[in-house]
Amino acid sequence: MGGLGGGKQQLEYGQQGLALAERINYTKGRILCGIRVGYLTGSVKGIELLLKTNALCEKVHDRYNQAQAFRYLGYFYGGQKGLPYYLKALKIGEELKIPEIENPINGLLAYWYKDNNILDSALYYNQKSYESFLPTNNHGYIVQNIKIYGQVYSKMGRYDLSLDYFRRTLAYQKKYNLGEGGNGEIFGEMARVFKGQGQLDSASYYADLSLVQGQKRNSVRNILSAATTLFELNQTKNPTEALKYYLLATAARDTLYSLEKMRQIERLTYDEQNRQQQQLQEREKELQAQQLIALKQKSEIEKLKSEAEKK
Repeated sequence: MGGLGGGKQQLEYGQQGLALAERINYTKGRILCGIRVGYLTGSVKGIELLLKTNALCEKVHDRYNQAQAFRYLGYFYGGQKGLPYYLKALKIGEELKIPEIENPINGLLAYWYKDNNILDSALYYNQKSYESFLPTNNHGYIVQNIKIYGQVYSKMGRYDLSLDYFRRTLAYQKKYNLGEGGNGEIFGEMARVFKGQGQLDSASYYADLSLVQGQKRNSVRNILSAATTLFELNQTKNPTEALKYYLLATAARDTLYSLEKMRQIERLTYDEQNRQQQQLQEREKELQAQQLIALKQKSEIEKLKSEAEKK
């Protein structure tokens, strides 16, 4: 996955700003541009830059921007490795009373806990995020909160409540002209809910909508989810159609697997480079310690010789 948000031009401007800040040794500029470029770059290179920027924040006691670095590190690491960074960003945000609009960490924690099936925590942090954004009329964040409610209640088996939130999400997007970017995911969620309730015609309808949106936006995860649902719905009543969806889902799964393997290779390469660098630094420290001991011993020997000569 790339950065959270983007634009090639923004990345180029950020890189130019970072290069200038490093050239004139402007610490604040290095921090701000480092976070921005790391955010836009994502993946291994983005993580490497964010770690360096975080270390610089630590050095100059810039805790506000350290919270931003921690938040992005949590996002790009993901999984169990990402949670500690999210919690560090949360802690700093609470201590400095950083507004949620400037450090939207509660929503990210809601996503994390939802994805890891810790659903009570997901609802707790989603509610905190929703209450923070509601007075701001920041519709992009609010619609995400509404969607998360639907996803969490779906996992809890509270299907009527889940469908209500998904419908509210679609209506909210339409009301505030937020585009159709997330519709494929929502349609897919609704298809799975209807399938779980045994409403197979509705499940097929929304799975079809989800697949169309996924193909339109080239969303591999969306295509995989929708095609899998359609395969399951058709494998008994229409084997020919089921085979079509099975092949589509398999192709999407293979694509995701290849992408994930590439990310793993990048991470392993990065981790190995870090390990080698740490070993080199440890050897250099050992060598410096040995040199200091040798110099001290030499000084003591010379001192003893000098005292002997005086006698």
